[in-house]
Amino acid sequence: MHASLTASRFTGVAAGLLLAMCCLRAGASDIELTAESVSVNDDSTVTSYIGDVVLRVPADKPMQVKAKATHEQQGAKVLEGDVEIVVEDLVIKTQKATLTRQGDTVVKMDEAQATVQKK
Repeated sequence: MHASLTASRFTGVAAGLLLAMCCLRAGASDIELTAESVSVNDDSTVTSYIGDVVLRVPADKPMQVKAKATHEQQGAKVLEGDVEIVVEDLVIKTQKATLTRQGDTVVKMDEAQATVQKK
């Protein structure tokens, strides 16, 4: 299944923190990636997410995760070192992430870079 990528960028503050959001639409379920700030590199191949980055993946979506080290902390899985998360054709890279599963999978990061794999 191919997912299309759409990104929106918000600036300014109104009643607190505004989030920049990127959503992947894949059938009835959505993969959601949010952050305080979003920027795209010059050739539009990498989108950078900075500040309170949150990835939400529906429970029915398979997800692959790689990291140099993992450990459990307060009921969450902590991933460290060259972390790579792949969901459908979305690839997210970061240095540290905290993963929890309560129905949907939620991954929290300080910053991340996302690309879409070409098939």
